[in-house]
Order: sequence, then C-alpha cells, then structure tokens
Amino acid sequence: MKRTMTLTGWAIAASLLTFGALTSRSQEASHKGRDSSAEAAHAKSLLRALRGNHGYSYSGTVMGLPIAAAGPITFDGEGHLSAKYSVSLNGEIFQGSFTGTYPVNPELTGTVTLELALLGLRSRGSFVIVSSGRETYFTGTDRGAIVTGTNKRQ
Repeated sequence: MKRTMTLTGWAIAASLLTFGALTSRSQEASHKGRDSSAEAAHAKSLLRALRGNHGYSYSGTVMGLPIAAAGPITFDGEGHLSAKYSVSLNGEIFQGSFTGTYPVNPELTGTVTLELALLGLRSRGSFVIVSSGRETYFTGTDRGAIVTGTNKRQ
C-alpha cells in the first residue's frame, strides 16, 4: 500500500514535470549594457510571450517504472501556470491538475517549479525553447524520475 502511494505520488509529480513545457515567440536578445530596468522589462516580455494554451506530452521512467503523460497547460504571461494531466504509470491511469511557476532566461532556457497541493508535492524541471518559440524540449530534474518531452503551442 505504501509503495502504491509513493508511486502514485511520483506519477503525479512526474506529470507536473510537464511543467517545463514552455514555448515562446520571443527571440534571444543581447543583454550587454542593459540596466536592471531594461532587463526586468525583457524578462516580463518573455513571460508574456508564453501566455496562452499549450499541449504537452512526455515519457520516461519513475522509480524504474514506465510512465507517459499528455495534457493541456495554460501560461498566464506573468510567470504562473496551471494544467491538467492524464498519466499512465506502469499501465495504471491517474488524472488531476497542478499549478506552478516558470522563470524564462534571456537565452530562452529556464526552470519550472510545480506544486501539487493535494499531495503536498513539489516537482522541478528545466526547458529550452526551440523552433522560433513554437516548441519546447524539457526534462525533469527530480531524483528518481527520468522524463523528457515536448510542448507545443495550440
């Protein structure tokens, strides 16, 4: 029973790693010579470029078990996200939702922190924005989870 709860928690946490699933229409901008207010404005423009609805999918392993997931994710353009997930962990299906935050760096990379309040879990990942902002590659960075995936603007 305890193993099932732990695996369920990891499945949901891994689902949160979709997180990372971000896209942007922004192009990389040089930040040489920028003052802090210009850098802050650029950071806000990157966050706003993510505003809207996206779709994600990923697969990998969690604690040695196969996992795959897909779902919609919405970015508010202010650094916050919300999403739904449908995840298969070793053939068992779980569904739910999560929230999180996503800072974006000037070189179009970033990290994501996801919160699954119901289980008290926090999950982290990293991402890189590609294809002129139409697609993102991401990976989970939590111990025990090996997941990678893509995200596309809807």
